[in-house]
Order: sequence, then structure tokens, then C-alpha cells
Amino acid sequence: MSKDSSLETEAYNNHVAFSQSLLADQFKCTKVPEHALINWFSGDPPNNLIENNSSLTMMPSTSAIITPSPSIIAHNLMHDNTR
Repeated sequence: MSKDSSLETEAYNNHVAFSQSLLADQFKCTKVPEHALINWFSGDPPNNLIENNSSLTMMPSTSAIITPSPSIIAHNLMHDNTR
């Protein structure tokens, strides 16, 4: 693409190094227990996650987030004097 073969060679080598690093990282990730969550859709967590629970960092649940009802939102919009 470029008339400078040294730049082309450097770009190609960077591309190859990045691609190899990406593939190695993806392969490594498939070996961790958390990877089983990809195919877990319902029911109990996969067995290898239950056994290795100490290695997991559980994320907080978002199901307990309280959102205002539509009537409260409408009331606040009607009585908002800042507009």
C-alpha cells in the first residue's frame, strides 16, 4: 500500500503480533471457570462455578434498584419551576 517497504513491514509485524496476542488471550479466557457463564441461560449456576466460587467476584444485583413510578415522574415534571 505504501511505497515505503520498511513501514509496510513494520505494520505487518505489528498486525501479526497483535493478532497472536489476541488469539492467545482468547484461548486463555476459555480456560477460566467463568467462561461457563456464556452458555448458562437458566437454572442453577454451572457446577464448576459452584465449586470454584471463591475465585469469583460477585457483581451487585441491579434487581433491587428502585425507580420512581410514572405518576411521580409526571407530578415532578408538572411542578418543576426551573423550566
